[in-house]
Order: sequence, then structure tokens, then C-alpha cells
Amino acid sequence: MRKITAIILVTALVFAICAPFSVSAAPRALNIPKAATAPTFDGVINADEWEGALVVSFNPSDEGVEAISGDLAGLGNNTFHFMWGDEGIYFAVISNGNNDPVTAPTSGGGSYNAGNGVQFNVFTSRDVGGGDLDEAFFFSYHPKTSDGLAEVGEHFVYGSGSGEDVPEAKIAVVFNGNDYTMEGLIATASLAKSTPPIAVALGATLIWNNVIMFTDGDGAQGLAYDGSWFAGTDATAYTLVADLAGIGSVVVEEEAPPAVEEEVPAVGGGDEAPEPPPVQRPPSVNTGDAGMIALIALMASAAFGIVVVLRKKAVR
Repeated sequence: MRKITAIILVTALVFAICAPFSVSAAPRALNIPKAATAPTFDGVINADEWEGALVVSFNPSDEGVEAISGDLAGLGNNTFHFMWGDEGIYFAVISNGNNDPVTAPTSGGGSYNAGNGVQFNVFTSRDVGGGDLDEAFFFSYHPKTSDGLAEVGEHFVYGSGSGEDVPEAKIAVVFNGNDYTMEGLIATASLAKSTPPIAVALGATLIWNNVIMFTDGDGAQGLAYDGSWFAGTDATAYTLVADLAGIGSVVVEEEAPPAVEEEVPAVGGGDEAPEPPPVQRPPSVNTGDAGMIALIALMASAAFGIVVVLRKKAVR
């Protein structure tokens, strides 16, 4: 009896030690479908264009969304949509509940890190941080710079820290007050400039954080992110899969024509006799089931024997 009690106590101790480590949340891993048809970049997010795209919520109450600056309570409700294609990662953003931005970055300046807008931290691996030149990107898709223009800039690979415009990128924005809808492209040609190059191809996995620039209720500049700030540590892993999304992704099956019933000649009504009914054969015996039953019985017998031995030793 003492041995049985000791086994139970050791098992409980191991579980108590290991349990805290088993519940830690791992970074998100999501799949991005391929665009059957590239979206039209006009800032109008049509349902058929983004049908079946990956949808990622980015709201103040969502788990993993945190603010690096500003009061998170001032963040509006945002939704990302993602697809991929040979030219890069397509994305669409619906951003609502934004305050009037305090400032807007200078048009053509390349570093659009102010006001209201969208950013992506893209890394070559989880071990990379935002300050590692040529291994990390910090793209800024700004809906309205100082001249009222929608611009795309990048702080590192292009400008080595100072920021430059990204000519390969695409962006289109439609405003409704301070709210906006945005469609954009993170270009394959841009990502290929990293060391090593980040591939946009079937089966590839890209690591990045989504970032929303906003103005909080106190008029302060806010930056909110999902995953980890300025590092690939807890960033989401996005795998590019073969599932199709967008226009042309849903195959409409044509209805098959009705089956034509064959005429069966009446018995005795013709020269040919009807075919006899098929012979009913008894079902075959599945020997796998019998083997499994025997194995279970053997294991049960062995377990019972162990318990008997332990009890006899305990009596002695």
C-alpha cells in the first residue's frame, strides 16, 4: 500500500511542476489563402473581392493587442483582411472609431510614423528585432500625409534608419470622416531585399506584427500592436496556402441532367429472361477486431496481476 501511495504522490508532484509550463500561450499561427483574382486597389472593400480571405480582428478588447504609446482605450475598431499572390501580400483594413489626428507626417518624407495609419513589422525570423538592419522591415501605410496624399514608407532596408518611400508598394484609401478603408500591397520585390530574402510563395511562412497608429482621447499619439513590439518573438506566423479566396474562388457547379430510367422488360414478355438477383454472401470476419479484443484482455489481466502482487507485498 505504501508503494501505491508513493507512486500517486510522485505523479501529482510531476504534474504540479509541469502544469505551469504547459499553459503558456504560443504565438499565433494563421493561414493566408491565395487570391484567385488580384483585388482592385480603389479603397472600396467589396465582399466578392475579399471572399474567403483571412480576417484578423484588431480591437482594444482583443487578446494580444497592446499599446506601446497612448491610451489603448482610445483605439478604434479595426479589421485586417489578407490574401497573397505572386506580387506580394494583399491586405485590406477597415478602421472605425478614430479620433482627429493631432499631426500628419510630411508627404514624400519616407518615414510616416505619426497620425492615424497602418504599419507592419516584418522579420526574417523570430530572433530578429526591429533594429536589425536588412533583417527587419517597418512598413508604414499612411492614409493621409501632410499634402492629403496616401503614402507608403519604410524605415530600415530602404533608408537604413532614416526612412524612404517604397515604390513597389500599392495603397488606396477611402475616408468617412476620420474613419477609413484601405487596400494595399506588401510587395514581393520589397521583401526580397532582406537578408536572407523573404519569399512570397506557396508554403512560405512570414512573420510580422500588425500595428495601428491612432490618436487617443487625450490627443496623444498612440501606437498599438498585436504580438510583440519591434521584435519577432511573439509575432504571428502567416503561412501561405493553396486555398483560393476572392473573385473566382467559389466554383459554381452546374446541375447534372436528370438520369434516364432504363426500361426493364416484363417477365415472360420477351425472348431474354431477366437476370437473376445477385447472390447474397455472408459478411467477412474482421480479424483485426478479434486481435484488438485479445490485446485489451491481455493488458487488463497484466494490470490485475500487478495490483494483486502489490497487495500481497503490502500484507507481508
